[in-house]
Amino acid sequence: MKKLKLTKLAAAMLVAGATGGVNAQAVHVNPDGLGQVLLYPYYNVNNNFQTNIHLVNTKNEYKIVKIRFRESGNSQDVLDFNIYMSPYDVWTGVIRNVDGKANLTSDDNTCTLPANDAEVTFNTDQGQVTGVLNDPTRGWPMNTAYPDVTDADAREGYIEVLEVGVIPNDTWVDMNGDGQTDTTNDKKVVSGLKHGSDGKPADCSVVTAAWTNGVTAGGTGNNASVANWGGTDNVAGLSAPTGGLYGHAIFLNNATGAAYVAQVTAIDDWSTQDQHYRPDDAQNFLRPSLASGNVTDSLILNPAVAAGATVTTWPQAVDATLNDGDSNTPASGNNPFPISHVLMAQTVVNDYFIDPQYDGATDWVITFPMRKHGIFNGQYTEDCNQDGTDKNGTSTDPTKEGKDTCFINQDKDVAVTIAAYDREEQEAESKFGVSPVLTTGTVLTREVNVLTFNGQASSVLGSDNNQLVNTGTDFVAGWMSLSFGDSSKTYCLTETNLSDDTVFFSSTDGTADNLTGTAMENYCGVPVIGFAALRGNNPVGSSFGETIDHRFVRYLPTVPTAP
Repeated sequence: MKKLKLTKLAAAMLVAGATGGVNAQAVHVNPDGLGQVLLYPYYNVNNNFQTNIHLVNTKNEYKIVKIRFRESGNSQDVLDFNIYMSPYDVWTGVIRNVDGKANLTSDDNTCTLPANDAEVTFNTDQGQVTGVLNDPTRGWPMNTAYPDVTDADAREGYIEVLEVGVIPNDTWVDMNGDGQTDTTNDKKVVSGLKHGSDGKPADCSVVTAAWTNGVTAGGTGNNASVANWGGTDNVAGLSAPTGGLYGHAIFLNNATGAAYVAQVTAIDDWSTQDQHYRPDDAQNFLRPSLASGNVTDSLILNPAVAAGATVTTWPQAVDATLNDGDSNTPASGNNPFPISHVLMAQTVVNDYFIDPQYDGATDWVITFPMRKHGIFNGQYTEDCNQDGTDKNGTSTDPTKEGKDTCFINQDKDVAVTIAAYDREEQEAESKFGVSPVLTTGTVLTREVNVLTFNGQASSVLGSDNNQLVNTGTDFVAGWMSLSFGDSSKTYCLTETNLSDDTVFFSSTDGTADNLTGTAMENYCGVPVIGFAALRGNNPVGSSFGETIDHRFVRYLPTVPTAP
């Protein structure tokens, strides 16, 4: 694990300046809210709610982004597609409830793959059903590929947006399928994506033609041979991601008119290579992903050290989705640790308001976006460096589902400890937690967890999968801390000096349990995002509501000076 000692000025310049793909230095959360990766912490279509999604390209560049909708129970990918954005473009969509199923509709004109009104095929329990992406009459079918996912799971979830790459202005597409491009019969990709004065792209068929017939990278397009538009790194007609994306989600209650806004978490310098795949590619539909970026350094601000920041270099890991026991989830990448590190927190803190005098109500959304990539769900094989053997020298096959784990005594449920304070510095006499309380400790069992505070009839956000937080009768307003772990379990990312199994998670004190080696450094916490939603009524009869982003207490190790 590499530790860089930086001056505070250099650390600040690294965070502020590392926004371009090619010159990226370390994965980091961008405090300005712009990035290559955007994480929307929640969507919901339960109990009269719909979720409006806004995505903005702030750069004078043609960008391809992957948008992926993950359900709330196990983070399965229930819908994803590519969006082909022109400079300064905005894409919007609405997730809503259609006959008990989540449904995405969009009136946006931006080009997509598949096209907004194109025929698509869903594999449902009843067989193959052909419909359209923007079908207003049918929700997302939870199909036989995900037997553990219900419609209720998919009515809530979270969203990933990942920048695929930038389309250079001189990328030509073979429109007539003759195997080459020329200025007479063919056109530039960007000329089809550009919106005109009518607000519509000139010709979205350039996208499907580029995939079907191929593209020419650079040049004038005169009699040039075409190449495939898909793949990873140095894809013809694409260049590396550069960031500059931002977005937010609005949860609108159609019955009451209440609206709550959730901001995204923006991550920059995740990748210096383009990654372009068709959404219906059975082997690659999970790429790009939060684990497929090629930048192996991560940066966190750290006032505990003279440098003012910690930069850590992480090794590659086994692809978690290829080793999760589910043959229907293909590979998604083997670089999960940088993003896990920058999202890792020991404690979440935020407000609550449940004063019965004002009909107060509060929900907390706690989302774990890295659990699908093997973080705290025990799904890595022991061959963590993919050299073909585990720590005992037993041969492994990294292309098949793994059986062993290099996470020690971990399971998919995350233990938490909760403490509440009122607005007058008072702490509850005894710790409290969520219901039901298990004898082994309070746990959060889902990828998206909605905690509903007591004193209210229903979830503020309409969740059907919420858990109740019991604050007792005296604490009606104040703040709460939710810490990961309990007396029997902690969560730490540990680097050791072993030649393989280089990174593992400890279930107790961070030492190298059952492994031979000396632990060098622990980074404790769980990758987490989310917010609080508060609702109430005032005495004159009007109502109020607000969302507050979570604050995080992070583990900041003391970093030794690099030799």
